[in-house]
Amino acid sequence: MAQVRQTTRLPTFLRPLRNIGREIGARLHDARLDLAILAALLVVATVPRVVLLGDIPPGLHGDEAIAGLEAREILENGHIGPYSFQALGVPAGTFYWTAFIFSFLGESVFTLRLAFALLGISTVVLTYLAFRIMFGQTTATIAALLLAVSAWHLHYSRVAFIPIGWPLMEMATLFFLFLGLRHRSRLWFGLAGAALGGGIYTYQAFPVFAVGLGGVVIWLAVFHYRRELPRFTTLIATMLGVALLVGLPMASFAHDKPDVFLGRFREYSVIKSPEYKEADNLIERVDLLA
Repeated sequence: MAQVRQTTRLPTFLRPLRNIGREIGARLHDARLDLAILAALLVVATVPRVVLLGDIPPGLHGDEAIAGLEAREILENGHIGPYSFQALGVPAGTFYWTAFIFSFLGESVFTLRLAFALLGISTVVLTYLAFRIMFGQTTATIAALLLAVSAWHLHYSRVAFIPIGWPLMEMATLFFLFLGLRHRSRLWFGLAGAALGGGIYTYQAFPVFAVGLGGVVIWLAVFHYRRELPRFTTLIATMLGVALLVGLPMASFAHDKPDVFLGRFREYSVIKSPEYKEADNLIERVDLLA
């Protein structure tokens, strides 16, 4: 006799629980996969950034030496302000981080470079997290992997040179911003503002990112959040308010000593270059800028 298979049906009122269970299971699967990807990325990012770090590249160049000396100055004498007057003047944020690493691991070429290598490794992780929430798992994996093996990022991760902190704060800002957009939470927008305001302590050129981020915010307001513009505006105002608060010490320094703060901009600005000044017309200058 053929056996008739009978299926047990859940009562109607319990079916939503089954759907919730499936959703939780799918999210746990994604979370496990995310953790596995992050673990693999950590290995790929860490190994080439720390192996023989004290020996390759050989010796210390001037900017590395200044980073170590300023970190020692912080440990010995405390606060040095938001801006270092060494090497024609640079933001001092990464020097405080280096001093923190020195306080635990001691002073050496390896630990000096390790402080900056850790910033590079952290950037790879934050790149995955930021792109994961913006574009999905596949895009995030490709983006983080490309960054992990990019020659320019590997180079800056292995020398104690302050620009490595710049992309770290960019990725942190994007991650918290889009996390805030997903959950409509002031907390995440506040953290995005803290990362945005803190970026000015990494490298002078960080405001370029702020300009680009402004374009993204305008695009989101026009094409995605037009129907809830008051709420969106309030959340963005939270981010900007925290950014201004965090960046206030540097803004105060720039206001009090504009010649010092803007000196590097004036020295290296393309509009101060001979090519720009000698251009015959506006079209040539626009072409040079492009």
